[in-house]
Amino acid sequence: MGIAWLVGGVTSAGVAVFNVRRAVGRPVGQSRPRPREIVKLARVSLPLAATVLVKFAVLGVVTFAAGTTNTRDTAAHAVLTTLTGLIMMVSLSIAQAAVPEIARAPDTAGARRAGRVAALLAVSGTLVVAVLLLVAGQPFIGLFTDDPAVRERVLGLLPLMLVSAAFDAAQAVRGMGLTALKRSSSSLGYFALAYGLLLVSVVPVARTWGITGLWAAMTAANALLVVLQGLGFHRHSARVGAVATA
Repeated sequence: MGIAWLVGGVTSAGVAVFNVRRAVGRPVGQSRPRPREIVKLARVSLPLAATVLVKFAVLGVVTFAAGTTNTRDTAAHAVLTTLTGLIMMVSLSIAQAAVPEIARAPDTAGARRAGRVAALLAVSGTLVVAVLLLVAGQPFIGLFTDDPAVRERVLGLLPLMLVSAAFDAAQAVRGMGLTALKRSSSSLGYFALAYGLLLVSVVPVARTWGITGLWAAMTAANALLVVLQGLGFHRHSARVGAVATA
């Protein structure tokens, strides 16, 4: 596993360097370090990295809470989490592709338009996958488990998981939009609030309502993030034209 992560990381870095060099038309990363540029990058990248850390640390606690229920529900939660990860690849790809479009926007209207289009595409992609899973869910879920009880539990929770995934897709686009506006620290604050509430609730929720309650709690946290990230993007994008004029 560790070797696979290492090879994947090195390969990704090599592809990135190659593509950047081809885009700018000259070698990159071969000059002396520029501390001011590093600091400017750190102001955006460190909060972004911390946001990812917060999200997956809390999701790890959610997985722990799911493990306190029973074997069937723990297995069902693992399958649902895997499906969520596959769905998120769509929205994350769209969110990352939208970053340069939002960053290059000359005015507030352009930034917001790019953000709306990206959000619409991300949610639409999630809904397409949702329809496929709802129509052909049983044979597909059979690829993950041959236990009828686990399959039944997964199918029962599938609609709730898909709603959570749709909210997650929308908030991911808004969060990357804030990164494009160099306001990733705001996104970190929103995540700390929404996932902080999720963190303190998961264990009692799991004990009372099981994994159904856990997925409902995650859905609520993602819905809160959609509101917070959306309001934050709206507020900070209002400065795009003013910053460009200045």
